Amino acid sequence: HRLRHKDGSWVWILDRGQTKFDKDGKAVRMVGFHTDITKQQQLEDELRSSREQFRQFMDFMPANIIIKGIDKKIIYANNGTNNYFNQNILGKRLDELFDEDIVKRMAEEEKRALEDGSSEELIEVQDRDGLKHVYRNLMFTIDSGAGTQIGIVTIDITDEYLAQHEVAKLKSALDRSPISIMMTDLDANIEYTNPNYSKVSGYSQAELIGKNPSMVKSGCTTQEQYKKMWKHLSSGNMWRSDVKNIAKDGTEFWEDSTILPSFSDDGKVNGYIAFKQDITEEIAIRQELQNQEEIMIAQSRHAAMGEMISMIAHQWRQPISVIAMDANNVLVDIELDSISTDSLRNDVEDIIEQTKHLSKTIDDFRNFFKPNKVKDEVLISDVFMESFRVISKSLDNNNIEYENSYNSQTKVNIFSRELLQVFINLLKNSKEALEEHRKENRKIKTSISETQENIIVEICDNGGGIPNDIISRVFDPYFSTKNEKNGTGLGLYMSKIIIEKHLFGTLSARNKDDGVCFIIELPKEVKSHD
Repeated sequence: HRLRHKDGSWVWILDRGQTKFDKDGKAVRMVGFHTDITKQQQLEDELRSSREQFRQFMDFMPANIIIKGIDKKIIYANNGTNNYFNQNILGKRLDELFDEDIVKRMAEEEKRALEDGSSEELIEVQDRDGLKHVYRNLMFTIDSGAGTQIGIVTIDITDEYLAQHEVAKLKSALDRSPISIMMTDLDANIEYTNPNYSKVSGYSQAELIGKNPSMVKSGCTTQEQYKKMWKHLSSGNMWRSDVKNIAKDGTEFWEDSTILPSFSDDGKVNGYIAFKQDITEEIAIRQELQNQEEIMIAQSRHAAMGEMISMIAHQWRQPISVIAMDANNVLVDIELDSISTDSLRNDVEDIIEQTKHLSKTIDDFRNFFKPNKVKDEVLISDVFMESFRVISKSLDNNNIEYENSYNSQTKVNIFSRELLQVFINLLKNSKEALEEHRKENRKIKTSISETQENIIVEICDNGGGIPNDIISRVFDPYFSTKNEKNGTGLGLYMSKIIIEKHLFGTLSARNKDDGVCFIIELPKEVKSHD
C-alpha cells in the first residue's frame, strides 16, 4: 500500500509480514517492510502536472493537432480537432475522417515528412455548410522509441489567405497599371512605386525607394505652392495638380497628379499615396490648341478691325468738322481784321476740347487691340462701359436705343481686355441683327447683376431671335447666321472660348420675347489648382 507519513514523506508498505500473538490469540506485533518512495511520488506528480499543462496548452492552441501512432490510428487529438469533427476521433484513421482526395494528398505529404523530417502544404476543404476553408497543414515525425509517429498541425488561415490573395491581385493590378502610383511615409520618403513610374521617370524602383519625390522636381512649382499643397494634405484632404518634372535623362514630363493622405487606425495621417497620369502628350496638344486659339482670337480681332475703323470714322467726323469750323472762323477774323481775344480764346478752347475727344477715342480703340496677358481686378460694369464707348456711336448712327443697368459692385480678377473683346463681339452681333431684321424701334438692353457666387451679364436685343433649330450651333467655329460679307463665324465661337476656357465662366444664348439674349456667368472667385 502507498501511505503518507505525518512528516509528508511517502512509503510503500508490503501486504505480507510476520505477526506475533499473545497467549489469548491477540496480535501484539506485526513485522512488515516499507520503502521510501517520496522522490518517485514527486516525479509522478510533476509528470501528471506536465501532462495537464500540455493538455491545456494543446487545447488552447488555435490549431487542430493530431498524433498518429505506428499503426496509423490516432492516439492523440486536441479539443479543437474533436470539435471540428464533432466527435472524439481517438482510435480512428484519417481515411475515416477525410475525403479520398484529401487522404491521398496527406499520404503524399506524410511520405515527404518521413523522408525530410517535416513537410508543409496548403489544403482547401469545404465545411459542413459548404463554405471553403484554407488550411496550412504541417506534418512532422516523432521518435517514440518503439517506432516513428506522425504529428499533424492544421491551422485555419482562410482570412489571411484571402487577404493575401486580395493583396496579390491588387499588387498585380498596380504593377500592370498604366498610371504611375507612388506611396510615401509621413516624411514623404518613397516606400513603393509601380513599374510605370520607373518607365516615365527613368529611375528604377531601387533608385526611388527611400528617396524624396523632389528628386524629379523641375523648379516650375513655387515653394509657396508646395507649402499650400502640404498644408492641404496634412489636414487630411486630397490634392490635385498638373506638375512638370524632370526624368533621369533630363527630359521633361508632365503628370496629372492626385495625392491622397493615408490614415492609421486612430485616424491620423501616416503617409501619402499619389496617382500620376502621364499627360506630356496631352500638354503638348493643349499648348498647340492654345496657340491655335490665340491665333483665332487674333483673327477674330482682325475681322472686327474693319468695323472698328468705320466706328472711328463716325466718331471722328463730328469733332474734325468742329475743329475745321473753328479754324476757319479764326482765318475769317484775321482776313477781316476783326479778330478779338475772346473770340480767339473760345475757338482755341473748342479745338482743344475736340482734340481731347479724338485722343480719348484713340485710347478706347487702342485698348481693344492691345494684347493682355496679365489679370487685373476690375468691376465688370467698368469693362462693359469701356467696350460700350467703342460701339455706342455706331449704335447711335443706326438708330439703336440702348438701356444699361448695373447692379454689381464686386470686383473680380480677370483678363479684362479679353472680356472687353467679348462684350464688343456681342454688342456688334446684336447691332447687325437689328440692322438686318428690324427697321425701327431697335433696342439693346444690358443688365449686370450678381448672385452669391457669380456675376451675371445679359445682353438682349429685339432683333427677331435665332431659329430654334440652329441656336445650339451659333457658338460653333465658322458657323454664321449672317451673309458671307458680314460674318466670319469666329466672333461668337471665340467669345465662348474666352469666357469658358480663359475666364472659367459660361456663355449661352436663348430666345426671349422678340429677340435673343446672350448670358455670361463669371465666377467671383476661380477655384482651380495651378
